[in-house]
Amino acid sequence: MILIYIIIAFSFIMSNGILSDNYQKSINYSFGMITDNESYIEENSEEEGPKYKDIKSRIYNANMNMVFKGKYEIGLNYFYNNSIHNSYDLPFKGEYGNVNFSYYLKDMKKVPINFIFGIGGVYKENYNSSSYSFGFFKEFNLGEYPFIPVFKYLSTNAIYDIESINYSKTFNTLSIDFIVKLVVDSEDNTPVRDIIWFCPSIISKNNDQYIGFSFGLYHPIK
Repeated sequence: MILIYIIIAFSFIMSNGILSDNYQKSINYSFGMITDNESYIEENSEEEGPKYKDIKSRIYNANMNMVFKGKYEIGLNYFYNNSIHNSYDLPFKGEYGNVNFSYYLKDMKKVPINFIFGIGGVYKENYNSSSYSFGFFKEFNLGEYPFIPVFKYLSTNAIYDIESINYSKTFNTLSIDFIVKLVVDSEDNTPVRDIIWFCPSIISKNNDQYIGFSFGLYHPIK
């Protein structure tokens, strides 16, 4: 049985506070996937030698969060790991859950970029991790579809138990997100409008690179 562990957490889900203007409040929904090619030894006999099997390891995720005053974000995140053979340092197949919190430092007069800070963790039976993160981003208005590159650094300490043996591991992750905003037109031309966004990602960890894709809805609350 999977329980959501109520601690402050951080995950690869795109942070919707990036889309907030000034002191805007919003509720947001997103879905995504991370994928990587893996090869592992399926059999190893003395006569035939090792046999390798190639698979695609994936993480599927869903997120709901709220942004307050344009700079405080808290959300719930659910994700599913489809294989024990993966580069994500998730030792168990199945469901994981977390709560995440981020803080944004934006719109500074003398600094041309914005910053994001996060702390967090992930929980599953026999597995938990704690993380902290730092990133920066900037929006570019390229015609009709604004574009936001986001650079993040994440440091994670994971503790898990396999067959009554405790393991502890620390690893660092770098990621680049490429967010494209599609602003939804409103009937009354109000400046407070919904945003549909999509975001391809490149992630690097332990000399391994993999890709991700997410999309979602940003809904401001008046």
